[in-house]
Amino acid sequence: MDRVNAHLLRVLSKIVQEEIAYSSDLITLTDATTTRDLKQVTVSISAAQQVGEYVRRLNARKEQIRQKLRPLLDFKVIPYIIFVEDSRGDDINRVEALLDTLP
Repeated sequence: MDRVNAHLLRVLSKIVQEEIAYSSDLITLTDATTTRDLKQVTVSISAAQQVGEYVRRLNARKEQIRQKLRPLLDFKVIPYIIFVEDSRGDDINRVEALLDTLP
């Protein structure tokens, strides 16, 4: 499953970067977790700003993304995609803020 998740993450990252126009904000797909039956994948997203807005936009376009995913995978089933906000990004921001306060 780790290899499947890594492959899906690579392919979805390319689709998001190349096919979907966003602002200059850096959007990173940080994790993919696929169910054993390959029917669903949950993709975590991190961004410097407005990550919630990007999650909303990607979830609104997930069927279009899924259609672009279809010819790029050799899977019998193309997974249903759910984009979620990566909570680790908040932790990173807090650590950076703490580091900025150090003399």
